[in-house]
Amino acid sequence: MTDAKLVELRLEFRALIAGIMGGLEGSGWQPKISNARRTRAQQAEKVRLGYAMPGARGPGSHGWGLACDIIDRRHGWEVSETAARFFAELGDLALGAGLTWGGAWFGVGGTREHPTHTSPWNKWQVGWDPAHVQWPQQEIPPEWRTDYRREV
Repeated sequence: MTDAKLVELRLEFRALIAGIMGGLEGSGWQPKISNARRTRAQQAEKVRLGYAMPGARGPGSHGWGLACDIIDRRHGWEVSETAARFFAELGDLALGAGLTWGGAWFGVGGTREHPTHTSPWNKWQVGWDPAHVQWPQQEIPPEWRTDYRREV
């Protein structure tokens, strides 16, 4: 498995993501990193379009090389039962590696059974950002909280 966007990730995170992608391949999926590092401008645009939460300003985990979005090459972002199965397996592997998974996000105070954030994924009990995997926020050392690669 080689994915050109792996090099955009911080080395410590990259190793975990490579393992997750290998696990997905072993189950017959075709994982691809659709989004890794984002600039501040790219993050602001995601927020403006509603693809990121309004509180997600600045570089954040994507800008620090500590987050990525993983999809299956064949199914991309389609909302389907097959894609939901892919994302559920992605979530199992991510959570098993001690990472945070966006498919476990059901809105403030929400749960799988009672989400507070409406999403097309709710039908399959998958949270609103199922492709997203990141290093847990509370475990990010302060020295990592800088832009991973400076913008030019």
